[in-house]
Amino acid sequence: MKKIEWLNGTIYNIESPKRFIELRQMRHPFCEEVDNQQYMKGVRNIHVEFYGVDKDAIDISSEDAFIRSFVALGLVKILE
Repeated sequence: MKKIEWLNGTIYNIESPKRFIELRQMRHPFCEEVDNQQYMKGVRNIHVEFYGVDKDAIDISSEDAFIRSFVALGLVKILE
């Protein structure tokens, strides 16, 4: 298990990137179905549209690649 400081500044203990993304979705009050691919696309679109991040800078090919993309952008920190 490792610790991660997510986009909102909150520190989480994560078992795996896949499980972490599933839990992020389940916490959302309007989540009706857990769909990691759709979630990653949605978060990427928000960062492209609102924050001007290059679409290609956020890799959504896997949950691990998704998180590593945000680490590379300096928006997320892996603490352990």
